[in-house]
Amino acid sequence: MRFLNSFNIALIAGALAAAPCPAMAQSGQPPASGAPKQLLPPAQTPSGSEEPAQGPASPQTLPQAPGRELQRLPDQAGTVGGPAIEMGTLDQVDSSAVGLLDDSNGGLGAKMWEGGSREAIAALMPRLPVATRSPAVNSLARRLLLTGAPAPQGAGRTIIQMRLERMMAGGLIEDIPALVAKVIAPDERMQQLAVDALLLAGKDGDACGDASLMRLESGAPYWLKIRAYCYAVEENYAGVSLTLDLMRQQNIDAPVFFALAQQIAEAMPAKITTYLDPEPLELALFRLSGVAMPGDGLGNADPGDLRAIALTQTKVPALRLAAAEKAAEIGRFDLGDLGALYQGPKFKTRALDDPQKALPSLSATDANALLYQVALKAKDNRAKAEAMLRALDFARSQGHYTQFARLYAPYAIEIVPTPELSALAPEIVRALLAAGRVDRAQDWYATLQSLSFTNAREAQVLRHIEIALAVASPSQVFSDRAQGALQWLTDEAERRGVGDPLKAQVSLEAALLDALGFPVPPDVRFRLLQGQLAGTGAMPAQTVMVGLQSASQRGSVGETVLYSLSAMGDQGPAAAHPAAVVEAVAGLKSVGLDADARAIALEALLTRSFAS
Repeated sequence: MRFLNSFNIALIAGALAAAPCPAMAQSGQPPASGAPKQLLPPAQTPSGSEEPAQGPASPQTLPQAPGRELQRLPDQAGTVGGPAIEMGTLDQVDSSAVGLLDDSNGGLGAKMWEGGSREAIAALMPRLPVATRSPAVNSLARRLLLTGAPAPQGAGRTIIQMRLERMMAGGLIEDIPALVAKVIAPDERMQQLAVDALLLAGKDGDACGDASLMRLESGAPYWLKIRAYCYAVEENYAGVSLTLDLMRQQNIDAPVFFALAQQIAEAMPAKITTYLDPEPLELALFRLSGVAMPGDGLGNADPGDLRAIALTQTKVPALRLAAAEKAAEIGRFDLGDLGALYQGPKFKTRALDDPQKALPSLSATDANALLYQVALKAKDNRAKAEAMLRALDFARSQGHYTQFARLYAPYAIEIVPTPELSALAPEIVRALLAAGRVDRAQDWYATLQSLSFTNAREAQVLRHIEIALAVASPSQVFSDRAQGALQWLTDEAERRGVGDPLKAQVSLEAALLDALGFPVPPDVRFRLLQGQLAGTGAMPAQTVMVGLQSASQRGSVGETVLYSLSAMGDQGPAAAHPAAVVEAVAGLKSVGLDADARAIALEALLTRSFAS
């Protein structure tokens, strides 16, 4: 970004980049940027360029090779002399090594790109899953994007540019401005991303401060819109109107922007009946103007957009709740806040008394709200457990299990483990493990251990829990129990015969334990792990699987993470092909990311291996 002096500011506020325009009127309130109130266009040459400085201090250019210039600076007497100083254009500064995370606060290490291929990074980074239903995947992707580490150099876009684009795609709006601030000479696109992030976060003061100084000098459509918005924030309505006139002269097509800005500056009621493509600046205008946003574009909203809509669209409660639910699903909205919003819709008493009968007539969002309110009303131990499990069963039918397991974790903690609730134990343990409450899951395991099971399916539950606990909280005790559980489950799967889902479940469990370095009984390995794992889910391209194995063998942490997350895809370990999940877990484990490998393995187990 260029530094601005008062002459530049006077020029850019009074004229477009390409042609002179009337000076913009100012209100009595000074703008937040500190620009002077009196704006006069500078003198111009006939060609429209600024007049060069006059006097003996002007350097004289000596002919040199194309692309380079040698300039001799004048001495005190005004004559040209002294040594020639070489003047040239600096190459673009690559700030790919900057970051917000390092070894002390969760980063992946300053050497994470060592051994990596520039070509592989450039191919995989734009497709990095950043807003999935998997908390483990989202967390690892964020750490990759925020870790400061020197990256391989090469032609094309820099790694920092690609990182920032993925951060915006993932809705990491709190992190983007902080990272851009660390970049030396950020380009225009980086500055736009930082301003967009500030607008989505509702930080108008920062967005209209130094972060957007380009709005004062640029006639590009984006910066003109920002200029008008910041005048609106300052309540400089004359400035808004004049900027809109400049935009019309450029034939800028932005009907929603114009409608909202005119309502703010000129009291012209905005009539917006459809809005299919949300973008940060327009969402900020909806917020500033108080105009209700149509909900037909919610499906096209990016993660950051969803969060902004959920926080600001108070006049449209149904839209706000739907946006909050979608944002929470991908980890971009606080689950406690989502629970508070679920208490908003009003339901008839008969629906609260018999939710199962009411569900078919409700939208999925309203159904989730109803089930949440029913759970809140539950008083005794069994009623709480049954209400929570009804809600989780409905969430699983939508493919949203992990999100809702974490939402209901506070209620699962309140349910006291008793033998009478043993049939409900699998779901309760699953919710507790999904929420990271291994301690409470172990309490339920202890209760189940004390029971005498009357059939094999009840005993099967205990074996799955033992394996999940070994992954969630490694110890010698649960490692030994996991081996016994694998042996028992393998025998039971063969007893049940072809077609029973248990064999696929235990095969995945054995493969994940093996990938994590747990001992697997030789008999189980021979009987289950001789061929490719069976299962549903898209199998990644062979080049991705080969690349993952190669990157992990070379010890390239960053490249291994890119390949691992790409192998599982946007749906994460819950829906990826089991073979892809196992390879990802093994790769992450091999480069020292044990906790991440276990988190991904646990998500796969919680969504696949427990009996319904």
